[in-house]
Amino acid sequence: MDSIRRPVGDLPPEVYWRRRLVVFAILILAVVVLYYLIRGALSDDDSEPTPAPSPSPSASTSTACGVADLLIDLSPTSRYFGAAEFPSFEATVTHKGLAECVLNPQAPGTQLLITSGPDRIWSSADCGDAVFDEPPILLAPNQTVTLTTTWPRLRSNESCQAGLNAPLPGTYHSVLTLGGAESSDGVFTLNE
Repeated sequence: MDSIRRPVGDLPPEVYWRRRLVVFAILILAVVVLYYLIRGALSDDDSEPTPAPSPSPSASTSTACGVADLLIDLSPTSRYFGAAEFPSFEATVTHKGLAECVLNPQAPGTQLLITSGPDRIWSSADCGDAVFDEPPILLAPNQTVTLTTTWPRLRSNESCQAGLNAPLPGTYHSVLTLGGAESSDGVFTLNE
C-alpha cells in the first residue's frame, strides 16, 4: 500500500502520478463508452418506429366502396318541419359487397338533392357544401352505418347565385348520392 502512495523508481514521483491518472482516465472513458454502446444496442429494439394509426383499420389497403357495394336509405328525421326548422336526415348505408371497402362520406360526388315536383330546389354540389363531416369509414360486408345531415332550407342553383326566393311550404323530396350510389327518396313537408 505504501508503494502506491509513494512510487519507487528512477523517475520523479510526479511522473508516476501522471501515468496513474492517465490509466485511470482511460479506464473511466472505456467504461462510459461501453455503457453507451450497451444502452444503444438495447434501446434499438424498443425504439423501432411504430406505424402511424390510419383513420380506420386496413383503410389504406381496402378499396373505395362503389355503386354495387352500397344500399342507401335516406329518411327525414320528421315527416313535417315547422317554419323555423332546418330539415334533417338520416342516411342508413349498408355494405352489400363481399369484401371490406372504404366509405368516404366527404368524397367528391357526394350530394344531397332537394326537389319539389319538377322544381330543383337545392343541391349541396351547387356551392360546394359538405354533406357530412365524418372521416372515411371501413365497412365490413353486411355492416350498416348511419350518417346525419341537414338542409339549410335555402334555394340554390348551379351558379351558386345568392338571394334566391325562400322555399315555400309544401311537399319535398330528398335524394342522397354517396359513393356513386343513389338513395331512396325521402319525402317530407315544410309547414308554414
